[in-house]
Amino acid sequence: VRNRARYLDTSPALDHVRKERASVDQELAAHREALSDIEGHENDLIDRLDALNRNIQATRKNVAGLRRKIKTIEKRIAAAETERLDVEKRIAEQERYVAVRLVALYKLNWLGNLNVMASADSINGMVQRKAALERILTIDDRLREQLLQDYERWSFLQIDLENNRKEELALEARFEERIRTLNRERAVRAALLEDVHNQKRLETAAISALQTAAVELDTTISSLIR
Repeated sequence: VRNRARYLDTSPALDHVRKERASVDQELAAHREALSDIEGHENDLIDRLDALNRNIQATRKNVAGLRRKIKTIEKRIAAAETERLDVEKRIAEQERYVAVRLVALYKLNWLGNLNVMASADSINGMVQRKAALERILTIDDRLREQLLQDYERWSFLQIDLENNRKEELALEARFEERIRTLNRERAVRAALLEDVHNQKRLETAAISALQTAAVELDTTISSLIR
């Protein structure tokens, strides 16, 4: 009975300390819940960053195949350009030859001047000259036909070159845009993760401080009830 007052001590100081201790427990619970949420968000961001990094690595590995395709296109472009220049050169030579032939034909008037043939020593000579003229004209027709074919081939090669260059540029642009998009997303995720880490450090520090305060309050309570 003599020690009853000590065990039933309800002094204002003890009540106040006990209220503070209860308040610390509430704050600790709130901060631990917040820390749990932050850690869940952190894990989600880490998983997404890992997935992004794998995606970027896979995309960069695909570059090897893309680069091979671009190299193949570049080879086609080089081959087409070489052939186009050859055809262009051949066209120029044929145009010069055709021009010379036309000038010679009109100058000599082989098509209309039958008097030259008529003055030949014999009908046989005239026939031979006529046959020679026909062969020349046939050869000229073939050259003109070849010239037209070369014009057509040159146009095709020019279009093919332009299409190949467009394809090459499109492939390079598609790859570069894909990498840029992934890098932008990774930068955003990394910034968010850094922010989460900062929040986690703050919550951890708050919990540590509250735990220290709880120990101190428990010590105070123990001293008051003795």
